[in-house]
Amino acid sequence: TLALDTDSDGLKDWEELLWKTDIRNADTDSDGTTDNEEILAKRNPLVAGPDDTLRLPDLQDKSVSSYTANQDENLTAQVAKDFAVSYFTSKLTGSENGLLSEKTEETLANNVLGSITNTITAQSAKPPSPHYSSTDFSVLYTTTPQDVRAYINKLGTLFQTASFPEQSDFEAIMAALSQASNGNEESFQGLIPYSKGYKKLAEDMKTLPVPEAFLETHKGMANNFWNLGMRMDQFINLHNDPLSGFVALNTYAQEATVSIELLRFVIYEIKTQKLSFSQEEGGSLFNKYLETET
Repeated sequence: TLALDTDSDGLKDWEELLWKTDIRNADTDSDGTTDNEEILAKRNPLVAGPDDTLRLPDLQDKSVSSYTANQDENLTAQVAKDFAVSYFTSKLTGSENGLLSEKTEETLANNVLGSITNTITAQSAKPPSPHYSSTDFSVLYTTTPQDVRAYINKLGTLFQTASFPEQSDFEAIMAALSQASNGNEESFQGLIPYSKGYKKLAEDMKTLPVPEAFLETHKGMANNFWNLGMRMDQFINLHNDPLSGFVALNTYAQEATVSIELLRFVIYEIKTQKLSFSQEEGGSLFNKYLETET
C-alpha cells in the first residue's frame, strides 16, 4: 500500500493525499508537467503555471492547516500536522529524484509512531479539568440525620430516573468497536444517548441540596458523570480523531474506578449512620451495596 503509485507520476498515493493531488491523474493541474516534477521544481501541482511557485512556509501555514481544523482539540490533527511538515521538508530539501530514501522514510515512520505513542500516553495520564466547583452546588452547612437521609433518597431517585439505554455503556462501547472493525463508520453514533445521559445526570446533580459532609463526594460524582459523557464524545468522534478515541479507551476504566470509590463513601455513610430504606424510597437503590463489603 505504501509503495502504490496509481498514476505512475513518481508521487506515491499516500504522498498525493498530503499534496491534495489526484492519485489517478499524473498532471493534476493539466499544465503539461507531472505532479512530482512540479514539486521537485518547487512549483504548485494544484495551480497551472507559470505563476505557481511553491514555498515551504505556504505549506506549513496554509495547505496543512486546511485539513487540521480545530487542531487544539483534535489530537490526531496535531500529529498529522507535525508529520506533514516533516514530510514536506524532507520532500523538498532531502529527496533524490523525487524519491525519499529508505532511511528518510524509516525516520518519518518512527517519528510519527513515536508521536502517536507519546500523545496517547501523555493525554491518558493527564487528569481532566474539573467541570464543576463547589460553588455550583447548594450546600447545607447545618445538617441533621433527617437531612442526610433526605439527600440520599433524592440522590438514589436521581440515579434511578436517569435516562440510559438498557444495554450497559461498556457493552455498547464493545459492540461499537466490533462494528467499526467491520467497516461500519456509523457504529459509534449509538453511544450518543450515553453521552447525553451522563451529561444530564451531571447537570441534575446541581439541583440537590448537599449536606456539607457530602460536598466533595457529590462534586466528584458530578465531575465523574461529566467526564464519562466527554469520553463517550471521544468514542463517537473516533473516525475523525482516532487518537482521542484511544485516549478514551485508556481512561474509561479510570473513570469507572473513580465512580466506585465515590459510591463507597455514600455506602460508608449509610452504614455509619445505620440508615435503612424501604423499597418505595430512592435510597433503596443503595441497599444492594449494603449487603457486601466491596
